[in-house]
Amino acid sequence: MKHRIFCCAAAALLGILGSCKTSSENSVEDFKTGDFLGVVYDSRNRPCRGAVITIRRGRKERSFRTDINGRFIITDLPRGEHVISISKEGFESQEVNLDYTSRKQVLYTSLVSQETLLDWTETALDELEWGAAEGYLDRARRVDSGSSRLLSLEGAFHYQNRRFEDALDRWNALLEKGHRDPFLFLMIADTYQHGLERPEEALEWLNRYLESREDESVRERRDALLNGNAPERRVRDP
Repeated sequence: MKHRIFCCAAAALLGILGSCKTSSENSVEDFKTGDFLGVVYDSRNRPCRGAVITIRRGRKERSFRTDINGRFIITDLPRGEHVISISKEGFESQEVNLDYTSRKQVLYTSLVSQETLLDWTETALDELEWGAAEGYLDRARRVDSGSSRLLSLEGAFHYQNRRFEDALDRWNALLEKGHRDPFLFLMIADTYQHGLERPEEALEWLNRYLESREDESVRERRDALLNGNAPERRVRDP
């Protein structure tokens, strides 16, 4: 008799536990609104703090920001399809289509900074991978087209691909931003002399270079131009 009572009690307990499990599963899958969690990293897997998260559904839109750990919570998010936009100054923006069907869903995503894109550009230029370099430059330009580092690398890209007028345009843009680095003067001189074959303009920039620093090889080059004995035309790597 005791054994029978124990078995009945055990069966009842299992029934209760099974009921709780089913109820828990239903609460995860069967809901109208929930709190949706996400985490944003940068391309080096570091938390991306202060990214703006915008959630859209139809005409309704709400915005949130990631915390110090790159996390965000979208409160009272209705079940169904949404569009999530993620943006941060200095980074590429990203858009994610979300079909929110479970409270267990978590979004893990990453943003790529312009500095990272320009690092990749430098590597591609060093390895003469022109297609990859151009792709990275296009992406970086959409983040901030006025970046000095971007202009410098675009100039180097155009120069190495013998697009000398385009290279000169980037060097001039740097001058307009107030840059007066002697190396920039030398690149302008190279573009005029070796690319566009305009030695008079090259002389002006060689002189400006020598005014800022002494360099025997550049002085010899300047003197050769003055004497009409310019060295054989060549394109040097910027």
